[in-house]
Amino acid sequence: MLAAEDAPKITVPICMLPSKDEDAEEVKKFEAALTVPKYFETFKDSPHGWMGARGDLSGPDKPNYDRGYKLALEWFTKYV
Repeated sequence: MLAAEDAPKITVPICMLPSKDEDAEEVKKFEAALTVPKYFETFKDSPHGWMGARGDLSGPDKPNYDRGYKLALEWFTKYV
């Protein structure tokens, strides 16, 4: 589970793409507590797991799935 008190322990860049099911306030607190390069974008139309097993690739999750993986690829290209 995401906890803002864990954020200061992170020492590497982080990209987070939360879903509509994540606690938005906790995500904001976590992001604010980070001191490393970061990228956060909430996918408010997608359920938890939308980039994995729960993604409906033949339905409404497909555009977010494509965008999410594009963002992840760009992130990893920049930081790995």
